[in-house]
Amino acid sequence: MEIVETATNFGLILGEDGSVRSEIVIPMTSTKLKVDRQINSMIRLRAAPRFASVFYLDSTKEKNDKGTFYNIRATIGPWVSQEIAAAAKRMYDAIHSGDRKVDTGYEPEVESAPDRF
Repeated sequence: MEIVETATNFGLILGEDGSVRSEIVIPMTSTKLKVDRQINSMIRLRAAPRFASVFYLDSTKEKNDKGTFYNIRATIGPWVSQEIAAAAKRMYDAIHSGDRKVDTGYEPEVESAPDRF
């Protein structure tokens, strides 16, 4: 078994009317780790709890030495309402306290790395 670095992001999907539609889990590996670092930087620059802002997610075409691929693009949006912030904090607290178990349902395809011993 190989260990794969994965950043897991939790959030709420909001409807056009601003109401909570569902919860979401986004595991980020490989090239998506760059997106995770960008999201964390936007949160730090805003100097507020991570559940206080809306983030818009869409896709973007990127290229690296392995080829062209689609990745997640995140942009920061407005502040959320107190009601939405409270819902996000309840989800965060439940996950981090262990009251809510999260199954990402994600098993990345991994190429075997050569032994380095």
